[in-house]
Amino acid sequence: MFQVLVVDSGAIDREMMKSVLHKGLDGPVEIYLAGGIEEARTILEETGIDLMIADVPLSTAYVKNLVRTACGIHQNIDVILTTVKREGEIAQLSNMLGATGYLLKPFRRETLLDMVRPLETRARAAEAQAGEAEQLACLERIAASVQDCQYKKTIETAKEYIDFLYRSGDNMSVIRMRVVEFAASLAAVGASQSQEVQQKLAATLERFRSRYDLQSNSFEATSIIEEMLDAIFAELERCQLYSDDDLKKVLNFIDRNIKKGVTLDDAAEYVNMSSSYFSKFFKKSMGINFITYVTDRKIEFAKDMLENTDMPVINIAYELSYNETNYFSKAFKKKVGMTPTEYREQCLARKGLKAAGA
Repeated sequence: MFQVLVVDSGAIDREMMKSVLHKGLDGPVEIYLAGGIEEARTILEETGIDLMIADVPLSTAYVKNLVRTACGIHQNIDVILTTVKREGEIAQLSNMLGATGYLLKPFRRETLLDMVRPLETRARAAEAQAGEAEQLACLERIAASVQDCQYKKTIETAKEYIDFLYRSGDNMSVIRMRVVEFAASLAAVGASQSQEVQQKLAATLERFRSRYDLQSNSFEATSIIEEMLDAIFAELERCQLYSDDDLKKVLNFIDRNIKKGVTLDDAAEYVNMSSSYFSKFFKKSMGINFITYVTDRKIEFAKDMLENTDMPVINIAYELSYNETNYFSKAFKKKVGMTPTEYREQCLARKGLKAAGA
């Protein structure tokens, strides 16, 4: 997302430039407006501004302070100055402040776009490069977690990256492309495993590529990635690559089966322990008892579904193996301090405020 801050004391000039940039730039753009330096400073501190277009009033000390503040917060920010001053004066000031360029008011709309478009192209190229580096770093962390047989950490790393993609502000076609690329790279992680696992990963990837509904939001995309990672960890389990670590083994078992209603007896049997011994072993190893751990994990899943899907609460309860919705709601409220419905309403309100602020 290309982000622009327009700082001008004139409301008409601010709105004019916002309209011109929205209509004239190729990709998605976020434009923030500020009427003064304090308002501009807040926006600069809270957002990743790529370009600041700042008007130079009669007092140049004002704009010097503003540009130095912007460059101090964002080292690679571009700055365009606008002014009614004489060209010689603004050219000297622009050079002194290291501004990208300047425009003399009144200027033509196309003149503004001619100056901004190359900056937009450069910023998007830098963003794409940073995105590739982010994906590579994420895949390296995932590969390390797979090698160390840490299922929960692997899932959390993948989810964090997918959430990053869907929050990026890019248009949906770009997000779809990147998330499918990520899934394809993830499938390569299992290339060294059995032919059966490779076929499962390839089939899941092909389904993901062909179904746009599975790419529509971060929750659906994460579900596919979890399916792929589960196939990889099932193979690790089959090969008994971490059978000497009972805690790691049982935590992976619990997290992979959390939605199926895994019980203490199931977990104990999985690591060949009696239920009573396993209960003590788990509490000593984790600092909390088995039921608390499972409940906490289920509530984490529930919060994700409440925030990122429109799935009815009763369906979420069944998805997490709660046979009674009331019991699920009570368990949720005990952990979160509000009912599932109240939590969803809070999330929707927060999203609404964020959208209104944008």
